[in-house]
Amino acid sequence: MDPDQLVCILLNCNNIEKNDMKNKTKFKDSFINKSRQSIDSIRKLKMTRLIDRWNFRTILAMIVIRLLQLLKLIGFKAEENSWRKITGTLMLTEQSKFILASFRIKYYLENNLPNDVEVAKKILIIRLMGFLRENPDCHWTIEWGYFRAKRKQLFFTDIVEAQFSQEGVLLKLIPCFDDMRQTFNLVKQESIDKAISKLVAVFNETGIKDLRSHRRSKYIHKRLMSWLKKTQGLSHEGKQELRHLIYRIINGSFIQFEILPNSDDSRLDRVRLATPILKYRRHPGFGLLNIICRFTPDLSEADLWMQYHHVPVDGMPMQDMLTKLKQEWGAVGLIKYPCLSSAAARPEIFYFGNKIFRARIFVSFEKIIKLRKYLNEHYFAAMGGSVTFMSLIIWGLSHDDYFKNQKFLIPAVSMNPDFPDENNISLMFIRPCRYFDANNPLKGFLKYQYEFNMRAFSTKMGQSESDEILKLLAMLHPWFFKLCNTLMPKIMGEVSGGAGITMLRDSEMFISPLTSLQLCGFIALGNMRMPTEDGKTAGAISICGSRKQVTKYIQALYDLTDNYYNYLGIKEN
Repeated sequence: MDPDQLVCILLNCNNIEKNDMKNKTKFKDSFINKSRQSIDSIRKLKMTRLIDRWNFRTILAMIVIRLLQLLKLIGFKAEENSWRKITGTLMLTEQSKFILASFRIKYYLENNLPNDVEVAKKILIIRLMGFLRENPDCHWTIEWGYFRAKRKQLFFTDIVEAQFSQEGVLLKLIPCFDDMRQTFNLVKQESIDKAISKLVAVFNETGIKDLRSHRRSKYIHKRLMSWLKKTQGLSHEGKQELRHLIYRIINGSFIQFEILPNSDDSRLDRVRLATPILKYRRHPGFGLLNIICRFTPDLSEADLWMQYHHVPVDGMPMQDMLTKLKQEWGAVGLIKYPCLSSAAARPEIFYFGNKIFRARIFVSFEKIIKLRKYLNEHYFAAMGGSVTFMSLIIWGLSHDDYFKNQKFLIPAVSMNPDFPDENNISLMFIRPCRYFDANNPLKGFLKYQYEFNMRAFSTKMGQSESDEILKLLAMLHPWFFKLCNTLMPKIMGEVSGGAGITMLRDSEMFISPLTSLQLCGFIALGNMRMPTEDGKTAGAISICGSRKQVTKYIQALYDLTDNYYNYLGIKEN
């Protein structure tokens, strides 16, 4: 494709998106169809682009892809959104959940600062319940099957306060039921308290077992239903109502409260920015949200850390929701990251379980921001569009010996005409080392960025090879994914990429998820221009993987921020 042609399409697409905010008309659909036809006529779909290295395993994968294309040709197609089906199959474990944070929220109404913790909790829960009620993107729960999980719509927004000990023992549950929905009049408070106590007891009994989250939740629910059948002194209607009460509790949003320490600013920043370790404080049921709320000592500010189950929702709409919450409620001020030379900015690393480690580092991207501006000003046409932060990070990581031959996976928003009303996510894959040019590093980068932009745009239009393979795989039964992932993980990694990277540019803090496909870890980036205490800017990067992978990512990320100009063979000035 001629670079000027791609640039024209990209610019026109961006103009359509801006105009679409004001007026959604048929013109947008017409333009999308023309853009797809342009992409299809200039860059034909070629499934062999998915394979960078040919061997017996990748040949076998291509045979499967061709068979699926044949089935699609004769009329087979997926019955549901391919992304939802894949997340419901491969994102079932606790580490596949992601966390978004929003800091310094003014949760109380004007001039009504509470002076008691219990009052502050009540104010926040009531306001949060009303906010969730008005945002249908959060009206989901999980329905577990044998091979996969599906999302199921909820019609109530109950919030349950959970109190844990530091060892992860569940001490107490305090439900706050949605007052816009049915109340419980047929059972006495004594019976309700017994049901809640039983839930607490069963949860703590399962804590010593190494169960995946869905097995644990199903086990807890099964035990509660068995207990309810044996309960004496309740009418049939009373048991039905108590069953519904239990259902609402285990499908509700859970919230846990903490009070930040009353100490100097540096100590406060380190604690309030510390990632909550939720492996010991899991949601005991099927609900979407597990929330940590941290109050400042004077109760004037609240920090919300929202953990989401990835099966029903995705990062971008949830970040938009969190941004909307902060705009409606207001903020006491801007959160500032610590000075990068201070102790508060040291890497945070902890063991998550199942041989997985999590890390969070603060990095200055000021040099890369200037470099990005320079590249866009001088090489826009040669790159087929703008260079993105994610593509720069991937190119930089690939110059580390550990990641040199790695193939990367990047989630991307895509269009799916079969499911126009759903938020559709697709994936794109690229191996940067294929474009390295030892004699002219800049030339190699421009080729890489051009291919990156081509893949990104065709994925956005739902016309890429990666988008096609997701649609093909969604035609299969979920056991196929489990079989391939168990018996042939290297094949899956060769096609989809062993390392993953994602970004939410408006996120104040984005804690990375990890799927079983990313054998070389996953990193998540938020806002790269967050202010720091010393007047500069920085970004937070979350890393998930093995101990070695986390260590390698940290070193490579620090190196690329200092040495990026060398990767392009140009002078820093």
